[in-house]
Amino acid sequence: MNDTEDSDRIRYKEVLATIGALGREAPGHCIPLLCNLLEGRLSRLHGQIQRLVQAGTLLIDKVLSDLYEDIHWILLVAGNMIINSDTTTYHLER
Repeated sequence: MNDTEDSDRIRYKEVLATIGALGREAPGHCIPLLCNLLEGRLSRLHGQIQRLVQAGTLLIDKVLSDLYEDIHWILLVAGNMIINSDTTTYHLER
């Protein structure tokens, strides 16, 4: 975990907790939606990495950076959906 992820998790704790609580109200809708978003971004990430390797460069461009950011936020939202962070100790929702 890097500093950005930790600071986003802390900076947006209340917003993420609210989104997580709303997601837990309709898990049958929200979990497949998040899975589809994540699968789509990971597929695009794979394609972008292949493109960069074929081009002979390993520099992170704007598209790759945006994909990393999307994945970062999808995982933060998903984590807050499956973990109830309303208290100081985290616990899995059943």
